[in-house]
Amino acid sequence: MAIICVILVQVIITVYAYYSGLRTSEWKNASNDTSPRPNKKRCQWLSNVLCNWCFSSLFLHKLGLKIENVLYFYFSRWGKFVACHPIPIMVLSVLLSLILGLGLVLKFTVTTDPVDLWVSGASQARQDMEYFNKHFGPFYRVQQIIVTSTNNEFFNATVDQEEHTWGPVFREDFLLEVLDLQKSVEELVAFQNGSNITLSDICVAPLSPLNNACVVQSVFSFNYTYFTSTTGSLPQNYLSHLLKCIRNPIQYACFAPYNGPLIPAAVVFGGFHNDSFQTSTALVLTFPVNNYYDASQNKAALAWEKV
Repeated sequence: MAIICVILVQVIITVYAYYSGLRTSEWKNASNDTSPRPNKKRCQWLSNVLCNWCFSSLFLHKLGLKIENVLYFYFSRWGKFVACHPIPIMVLSVLLSLILGLGLVLKFTVTTDPVDLWVSGASQARQDMEYFNKHFGPFYRVQQIIVTSTNNEFFNATVDQEEHTWGPVFREDFLLEVLDLQKSVEELVAFQNGSNITLSDICVAPLSPLNNACVVQSVFSFNYTYFTSTTGSLPQNYLSHLLKCIRNPIQYACFAPYNGPLIPAAVVFGGFHNDSFQTSTALVLTFPVNNYYDASQNKAALAWEKV
């Protein structure tokens, strides 16, 4: 940084000297000589520039030496003092470190909410968000799992007399494993104050109490009953069913258990090319959970999330 400042000062002095020499030469020529003599002007300007540059370099060199001598004098005295009094210096250093570290013991809190990390509590955006959350409720809590296959080979399959290239996540054995994973998550049980807490107790169920089914966004939401109709295998035409639901997710045969469509289909797929969801290389399982403005009402969700 010091070198950059020195260079900038030299450049400023040089530019100033150049224009000062230019003005001086023009004034002399205007008062003493009627002929332009451009070659002589250039030599005089160059001479003024070089002289001012040498003067500024010499001045900065002397200034640097003076600063260096001052720093050498005081730091050498400090070094001798420390060397002659090692124990008091070490004790003082330890005490100062302990005093500065008292905040870690007496008052230390870890901020984990990204909103508190990035948005000031006094900002207008934060106040608007707090008003909205207080009157309409905050955005639901998101529990999400992204699953990829260890076998990354694509495969071709003919569906409805058309040949398509399918991503590795659409292999039957992989889909069955992901289905078991989803079932295991839905069956998780947490314990709080002597009571059991399941996903159905905290999940988002938009049609409750008419339909208490949870919103679970996954590839199996394209008619969950269809995929669980057989044991140990998927229906023979499961690729045809998936392709129809990907192309038109609002048809009733593709509705999720909560009697709603999965829109857009991109929320359950990953790594696809353009809009060809059948080329996906990852599946996404999302379990929305109710979220409340009053933090005490989220204790059940927190307990379930820790399982």
